This record gives sequence, structure tokens and C-alpha cells, in this order.
Amino acid sequence: MTGKEKVGEREGYLCQFFQTVENKEELVTGWVIDPKLALPLRAKNFKEERLESSFELISYRKVGE
Repeated sequence: MTGKEKVGEREGYLCQFFQTVENKEELVTGWVIDPKLALPLRAKNFKEERLESSFELISYRKVGE
């Protein structure tokens, strides 16, 4: 965990996964996780230090509210 961020009006923990490639650490994936939900608020995938894909929660509403 590297901090907190707000996404789609919810706050979550920023988590990052790095791997070592040729003696250099590269960011592979980053998530913003809200422990109260069963899915990430945001996920970003990187390849060779460039953003390859991402998705982000726009809004959240519990059914019945």
C-alpha cells in the first residue's frame, strides 16, 4: 500500500505491483482497493513503463438505496 485515493466518490488504498526486469524495477499493475467492495475502484496495467489498459469506477450505489 502506498497511500489513499478517492475514485467514484469512494476512498480506497493505492496498491502497486512491481517486477524486476534486467535489474530495474518496473510498475506492472496499480489498484485502488476499497476493502468494503468486492472489486477495485481503479486498475491500471503497464507494459514497459507505459499504460497499457485501465478501468475506473465512475459511481457506486447500493441496490435498494
